[in-house]
Amino acid sequence: MIIKMRLKKLLQEHNLYKRGIMQVMAKDLGLHRQTISKMFSDEIGTISTGTLSKICSWLIEKEVPAKSLPAALFGRGRGKLWQEFAEKEKCNCFIGEYHEPREPEVLWKWLSRSDTTALGLFAQQLSTPQEDNATTPGLFFEYIPFHYPLQSYDIRQEPLAQDIQRSGKIFQKMLSDKNTSSILIGSQRVNYLLEHFVADLFKCTPFASAEQLRVPWFTVYRESDHMVPSCFGGKIRPGGSKECSVPGLHYINERGKWVAFPWHLHEQDGGVVIIVRDNEKDTMSMAIFGFGGLTTEAIARATVLQEEKFVEPQWETGSREIGIFICLVKYQVNHLPGEAEETVTPTDTEIIPMKEKVLKQFLL
Repeated sequence: MIIKMRLKKLLQEHNLYKRGIMQVMAKDLGLHRQTISKMFSDEIGTISTGTLSKICSWLIEKEVPAKSLPAALFGRGRGKLWQEFAEKEKCNCFIGEYHEPREPEVLWKWLSRSDTTALGLFAQQLSTPQEDNATTPGLFFEYIPFHYPLQSYDIRQEPLAQDIQRSGKIFQKMLSDKNTSSILIGSQRVNYLLEHFVADLFKCTPFASAEQLRVPWFTVYRESDHMVPSCFGGKIRPGGSKECSVPGLHYINERGKWVAFPWHLHEQDGGVVIIVRDNEKDTMSMAIFGFGGLTTEAIARATVLQEEKFVEPQWETGSREIGIFICLVKYQVNHLPGEAEETVTPTDTEIIPMKEKVLKQFLL
């Protein structure tokens, strides 16, 4: 959400917007006419409390109710990123749905709390009425089922094949849509649609363990993770160096070197945001995922609170504009008085756009 200056609309609402009004206000308030013009067009970067007080006093003199000020001078709107999503006819949001099997049927089904929190943040951005009557897309939620046996970390091939086939059909439907935006939430271990999405983007085989690195990041699994085969994840990153087995997010930095951002429980974790605009199909897709679920939620908040850092693409090819952002999250543990449980909150999220030369190397 961004804050909008609505001085022009407020004057119109009170029949004060007339020819020459900018000149009159500039003279009465002792401000430059260009400053007033920027306020009218909502292009003013910052406004001091002194200037705001002058404007409010002037408006009160013109019989604008004092109790409505200064709130009436401001409205809310979407930033550029979320407005792009909202301008599509519909927005499809995809999250993984855990299925715990008990032969001959699925015993339990559930969703990740962190993933659903991220989903709620995005739904709020796209559905909340805006001051400028911006468009609101149709919102649709789809769950991507996958088998998740709680009693074993091993992946059974038959259920995996079923999950891959089912998620593949959903992905093909997603590719065929036009004038649509799509949001994929959660890592490839919990949202199999992500694996199809990344494999399609980098022209590699989905759910095939990487012998050669075809994607400019890699997630090294922990021993306690379900070992889902992936073109950008596994127990060891190919390469042979000592750090290749360190659990966490590995990525190529601006110097073209692989670096590791190790996962440390309640201390730090990493994730990725991928944004693809397809101008030919008039579609926009975003995948957002952390190594752990808490990090997926933290990065989701960053796309809302720091959305300006995710707007510009780093690579254009054909009709597509692609932006990939490495997100490094630091946490702290809070001990609240009277509370039995600790709470873990993110303290800092560093956002690193992947350089054009890196994307060019992997996308061509």
